[in-house]
Amino acid sequence: TPVPERTVFFGEVALSGAVRPVARMEQRLKEAVRLGFTHAYVPEGSPTSVDGLTITPIKRLIDLAHLLAPDAQNA
Repeated sequence: TPVPERTVFFGEVALSGAVRPVARMEQRLKEAVRLGFTHAYVPEGSPTSVDGLTITPIKRLIDLAHLLAPDAQNA
């Protein structure tokens, strides 16, 4: 499944598959808007409101896989 256009991803992926926050998340999200991104997937607990950006929080990498390819088997 291709990644939707104008989508950005932020986070550190642990060996367990957990997605962890990264430093200066709000600044990164604002810069993403400035660069033309319209949707961001971020770790749970990150800022959820940045003008011009739809933000989807995720807890684990598998959650992202299910969101991007909901019909995929064994994702």
